[in-house]
Amino acid sequence: GEVTKDFPNPTKLDRAKPVWTKLPGWKCDIRGITEFDKLPKAAQDYVLFIEKEIGVHISIVSTGTNEEAAVASDITPTIKVKIG
Repeated sequence: GEVTKDFPNPTKLDRAKPVWTKLPGWKCDIRGITEFDKLPKAAQDYVLFIEKEIGVHISIVSTGTNEEAAVASDITPTIKVKIG
């Protein structure tokens, strides 16, 4: 079949299957990290993978439960907009 990032047409939905991408995890505690380049490489790669897949820059990553537990990404912002 064909791979699409768009939601399938309802007539094809019963034949649609998800495409999984397995990414490596990390086993260290990231709470308290406030700089993107201090995150484990696998965590950085995860954020970059999500950015690529959705086509939108992720500017903040939460690393805990309070608002101080956030990482501001220093990656150049990229937003892709499709018109028409």
